[in-house]
Amino acid sequence: MKNSFFLFYFALVLVLSGCVFSSGDEFSPSTQLADYGVLGPPPTKVSKILDREVLVKAIASTAASSKLRLIETLYRKGEGTPFPEYRIFGVEPGSAYQLLGLQNADVLIAANGYVLFDPRKFQIFVRLLENEDHATLHVRRGGSPILLNIAIRPKKKGKSS
Repeated sequence: MKNSFFLFYFALVLVLSGCVFSSGDEFSPSTQLADYGVLGPPPTKVSKILDREVLVKAIASTAASSKLRLIETLYRKGEGTPFPEYRIFGVEPGSAYQLLGLQNADVLIAANGYVLFDPRKFQIFVRLLENEDHATLHVRRGGSPILLNIAIRPKKKGKSS
């Protein structure tokens, strides 16, 4: 019950803050990556499978001590609307970001197919993953596009937390 209330409250805060389906350009269906047409060559696909318990612990640990920094490096123009790209720094071993497959100096382009216009939204996105089964991240590493496909295994039955 306590977790349900927390999730409801958190989702409400996200909706009211404009993080999910806002009417602006921050994180709405109109900001889907496909609308920008600037990915260039097809990305290299990397798949990861994470255990939910490991991810939840890493998210809690990362939230308390994260030194992750997203620095806007480029406001890229494609065929459509310009969009920002963020270079990632401070990915620590064992952090949620490292578990997701991110590395220092990666350039974050999109999360679950949506362009991020505010780097704080990415940190919210990562915290929400403990309740998801799948996620995708579009990054550029060393100039090459990479699509990180992350599958999150459900909790093992019969195991108490």
